[in-house]
Amino acid sequence: VRRNCFGPLEVTAIPSKPENTKWKAAEGFFLPALN
Repeated sequence: VRRNCFGPLEVTAIPSKPENTKWKAAEGFFLPALN
């Protein structure tokens, strides 16, 4: 998954709810640590 400074680019593809965007952005910071 390609990421920008805000997290996974999926964030821009799933802007259904601001809460989801914030959660996905946070996920972008945790996933690289797990990968």
